[in-house]
Amino acid sequence: MQLSDGKFYGNTVRQTTLEHFCLTQTVYSAEVALPRHHHENPYFSLLLEGNYLEKTQGEETIIAGGHSIFRPFDHEHANIFDNKNGKCFNLELKSNISNQFSREMKDQRPIILQQSSLDLFLLYYRFLKDYPADTLDMLSFEIITALFEKEQLSRFGQTPWINTITARINDMPAEQHSVEHLAAIVNVHPVYMLRKFKEKTGLRLSEYITRIRLEKAANSIVAGKGNLTAITYDSGFYDQPHFTRQFKSYFGASPRDFGKTLKG
Repeated sequence: MQLSDGKFYGNTVRQTTLEHFCLTQTVYSAEVALPRHHHENPYFSLLLEGNYLEKTQGEETIIAGGHSIFRPFDHEHANIFDNKNGKCFNLELKSNISNQFSREMKDQRPIILQQSSLDLFLLYYRFLKDYPADTLDMLSFEIITALFEKEQLSRFGQTPWINTITARINDMPAEQHSVEHLAAIVNVHPVYMLRKFKEKTGLRLSEYITRIRLEKAANSIVAGKGNLTAITYDSGFYDQPHFTRQFKSYFGASPRDFGKTLKG
């Protein structure tokens, strides 16, 4: 079964069609089973509530709240939701933009992200807040571009010690990562490490750490993992006012208001 532009199983609650993308919010009843199908266009799906089993040829994967998955246009799959209602946010590439990524998507397999992109949460928040179409379109393009750039690096290699640093930060965002300690771990000079990190990732080390902490916090808010005090410290921020300032600087909303908006 092929689903055409903007069509998804479940109930469509909200949809915005942009020049190059289609943004759709869908909800699902508990324990609903979606038959095997694929979509005409590739798309990113962020699971906001519930959990489901993703079935493909010979594989089964649990997708949990806060996880996201990129599915190529010909990816056949079936889904079974658990005993809770589900909610998804879908970022679909229209044909006029997916053709521009044909080289990157050649032989592309689904990409499952257990910690969803910070920008994907930002897009969903702005989608709910009715931001202008051109703003949503540009942010969507940036998200897809960043995804494929990351995939290209994982396929063809990144500077090994930079991978070591990013993996450590990703795995332990709550740890206080000093420049000297990270440099010692990878056995490079701190000044050289900072310069090359910015050159290869496009971010200063401190910016990268903050983004990873905000990603963890946003995932925790969406998944309902604890109160804001617990989320603050689990994400690596030293106090709640600091966390709130950083969060509001990025999203334009406090963590509490962000959570209320996403929960609807």
